Amino acid sequence: MFNGIAAPLLYVSPTQINAIVPFSLAGQTNLQVAVQRFAVVSAAVTVPLQSTAPAIFTSAQSGTGQGVVLQQGPDGTFTYNGASNPASAGASLQIFATGQGVWTPPSLSDVFIYGESFTTQPVSLTIGGQPAKISYVGTTGMLGNWGVLDVYATVPTGLSSGPQPVVLKVGGNDNSQQNVVMYLQ
Repeated sequence: MFNGIAAPLLYVSPTQINAIVPFSLAGQTNLQVAVQRFAVVSAAVTVPLQSTAPAIFTSAQSGTGQGVVLQQGPDGTFTYNGASNPASAGASLQIFATGQGVWTPPSLSDVFIYGESFTTQPVSLTIGGQPAKISYVGTTGMLGNWGVLDVYATVPTGLSSGPQPVVLKVGGNDNSQQNVVMYLQ
């Protein structure tokens, strides 16, 4: 619950809850967060709220390290980027992220059937400190949700091989504190 409003849940386990902050709370600076299970409600905790808090999903689900990045090969298929499958300059990428803030126009439900080209605040991406050309930013495809940002971009030229930092900026905030990387050849 955020300020007493039930949040759409994406994942629940005994040690973790992934939820979408209700869009109706946009503009707030602090939220009261509580967990409710059946009739039992935890004590509320105050947390800050920003207009955006971009984060790239990571393969180890730790929030740092190898990003969840797909790269398009010469045959057109997408494969996972990693140390044993590095991307080349000019390769098309698909990056999965979250924390994009409120969509424009506002969403009408928490889950949808097909991806939509709704917009969020301005988005930019750097790989190895170089700007990457973005070709699409929007919701994910079939059976997606508003909490996942789908970013299609191109690997810039002139980068060194090996792990390179991937920094996603949405509005005035970025994910640089995550230390997300992808591998280049």
